[in-house]
Amino acid sequence: MATRMRLIQSDDWCPTAATNGRDFMYNTKFVEKLSVKKLEFLFAHEICHAIFDHFGRCGSRDRMLANIAQDYAVNQILVDERIGEKITEVKICYDAKYRGMAWEEIYDLLYEKAEKISMPDLLKQLGDLLDEHIKEEESAGADGDKTKDGKGKPSLTKEEAEALRDQARRFLEERSGREKARAVMESGASHDATLWAEIVGLGWTALRIPEEHGGLGLSMLELCVLAEEVGRVVSPVPFTSSVLLATEALIAAGTDAQQSAWLPKLADGSAIGAVALAEGTGAPGVSSRLNIKDGKANGVKLPVQDALAADIIILSGQDGLYLLETKAPGVTIEAVETIDLVRRSARVTLKDAPVTPLSGGRAALEKFLQSAAILLAFEGLGGADAAMDMALTYSKDRVAFGRKIAGYQAVKHRLADMYIKNQLARSHAYYGAWALLTDAPELVQAAAGARLAAMDAFQFAAEENVQLHGGIGFTWESDCQFYYRRARLLTLALGAKSHWADVLVRSLEQRNTMMAG
Repeated sequence: MATRMRLIQSDDWCPTAATNGRDFMYNTKFVEKLSVKKLEFLFAHEICHAIFDHFGRCGSRDRMLANIAQDYAVNQILVDERIGEKITEVKICYDAKYRGMAWEEIYDLLYEKAEKISMPDLLKQLGDLLDEHIKEEESAGADGDKTKDGKGKPSLTKEEAEALRDQARRFLEERSGREKARAVMESGASHDATLWAEIVGLGWTALRIPEEHGGLGLSMLELCVLAEEVGRVVSPVPFTSSVLLATEALIAAGTDAQQSAWLPKLADGSAIGAVALAEGTGAPGVSSRLNIKDGKANGVKLPVQDALAADIIILSGQDGLYLLETKAPGVTIEAVETIDLVRRSARVTLKDAPVTPLSGGRAALEKFLQSAAILLAFEGLGGADAAMDMALTYSKDRVAFGRKIAGYQAVKHRLADMYIKNQLARSHAYYGAWALLTDAPELVQAAAGARLAAMDAFQFAAEENVQLHGGIGFTWESDCQFYYRRARLLTLALGAKSHWADVLVRSLEQRNTMMAG
């Protein structure tokens, strides 16, 4: 059997090498590090994927997990046949215990025993490769012991980022446990004002704001770290609306006047922001109930999370983003009840309300939505991990028919499914963060993939957490509800899944068309 594959240089998105069954994609800096023997191993590896039609034989199996199983099978063949030299520059999928097994058999073992999957190590390796790739491409970004992302913002070192994560987790566990969420839910308050003041004091609201506007001027990486930790505790504060969304919209597309007027206030906590993007289950940015003409807005935005606490709202219109001051004439904000009782929503009614456009028009809106999708993916990832941990802890304590339910095979499978989905979502989120930092051509599909994977993982973990808790999981007294409610809210925050699935499909079709050409 003969096969012919095109060599495609893919430094902009591929950290090592890959194939779609027709083409061999590679990262130049990676292959340049390899000896001739290791290159022989690499080429043989990708050719085997094509010859065995691995790309088209996954069926309904999880794509990433199937790829790992296929890698184990192929690498075992290459080692046994002494083809080339095994690559040591990155961690590869190789284990002699799988010798003689078809990849489908390996897949079943990985699926049934999720703890055997080396997914965390693989993802860490991927992250290290991407970090190295970014640093090599942006040597001009060095600033002391700090680097810069693709937008020129200084980024913390790995040690500093880990310290930030540890600080955030300790603080939120101590000051923002689920009891805080319950207190806000039962009181009907818009948010926990005391907790919010403490978060402002830590500098989290100023993290991404440029120094000339009173902020710290750090990168998206640090924001992703905080987004995940805030999502982990379903914190009852407007962090998502104000910091992840409204502030980012102003940084990316605000005019000089808008940035000067509001970024310092958002940085020091004297103002809170919100966004009004999606309308129900429709696509974000497509407004059927809002008309903006000659600087005046008329219509309704519903639901708008955290609008009750907001001083400004970033609106989406047909032709871009607009800034609305909530205390302006013609603005009416009324509380509405949604599924998430911790992050309150509102109906925003506008009657000749004055608005000012952000710069960049429709293109700025689309770019902002991609950024928002990735940031909210990290928030969803934190929630998914917390729901899984909650389910695991409970299953180790709950006894049914004389044994702990964690010992039952069906429960093990459900926990394993949660773990796999969460790790896949993390992979997509990391890829999205890298694409955002480097403004990669694949940003659209990376954002859509991160959005879909994170929401799928969060919803699944939240629902399974309720189910594994049994009858108590459905009660008001159970904390399971917080993650279930938050997952449902985040799923609709930027438009329905169907919208992002369409975005992903269209972007992949365009990429495949370009590659085929």
